[in-house]
Amino acid sequence: MSSRLSYLWASGLQPAWTWRQQLADLYLSLGLVKAALEEYQHLHLWEDVIVCYTLLQLRHKRHWGNFLYDHKKYEECIPHYEKSVEINSIQEGVWLRLGYAALVTEQWETSARAYRRYTYLQPNSFEAWNNLAKVYLNQLDKSRAYRALMEALSMDTGHFEDVLRGIHRLLDILHKYEDVEVLALIVRAVLQDVQDADGNGAAR
Repeated sequence: MSSRLSYLWASGLQPAWTWRQQLADLYLSLGLVKAALEEYQHLHLWEDVIVCYTLLQLRHKRHWGNFLYDHKKYEECIPHYEKSVEINSIQEGVWLRLGYAALVTEQWETSARAYRRYTYLQPNSFEAWNNLAKVYLNQLDKSRAYRALMEALSMDTGHFEDVLRGIHRLLDILHKYEDVEVLALIVRAVLQDVQDADGNGAAR
């Protein structure tokens, strides 16, 4: 038996996965795209999977960052998200997921950058502000963590004057104020004449 098995390697028999790939290629050539897709997914032939998704008009499935994120492969999804926001920086959902993925994997600088950007696009997200504060705490930047929470609460509840007083106080102490994101939120509130907690327009 063992002597006969030795001839198996000399036969040049291809491994099973090559036959499965040929089957998938055959399915695709016959127009059986869904059947081909299943085989390509099983074989992890992602370029061929993309071809099938395109033919099936499911191009949104090409977002591998989301695929990896949904499978809790947070470290692997980060480079995909970073590339995505390089191409288009106005993607709220991508910034939010990038911030969380980096938070989970303890990539503090990346997480802080992502959450700052997200809070600029969505200033009323308390969860994002809270996570940003958590990142600052892990960076041992307690004062900035405190400001992130307080500014979030003040902006969210319309206490714009409290925010401005806090900024002026920091200017008195530090002679500078570098949180551009918070300043941008105030400018936006003024330009859009957002109502404050007392019902007065911020433009005043």
